[in-house]
Amino acid sequence: MAAIISPTDLELCSQMEAEREKQFDELLARMRAAFADVSEDQLMEDIAEIIERDRQEQRQKAGLSRPA
Repeated sequence: MAAIISPTDLELCSQMEAEREKQFDELLARMRAAFADVSEDQLMEDIAEIIERDRQEQRQKAGLSRPA
């Protein structure tokens, strides 16, 4: 796919992309700092538990709950 845009719009798009990347990097740094004292294994375990709990809630909402 291709598009023809003005040099001004190209510059604006480039600036917006650079700002988005900067914001993402800042967010990632804050997240890393917040979990600096948590092991990767513990993070993975916590994430798996959250995903499973969310899936169970979604099943219940859809009327597809399974007996425990």
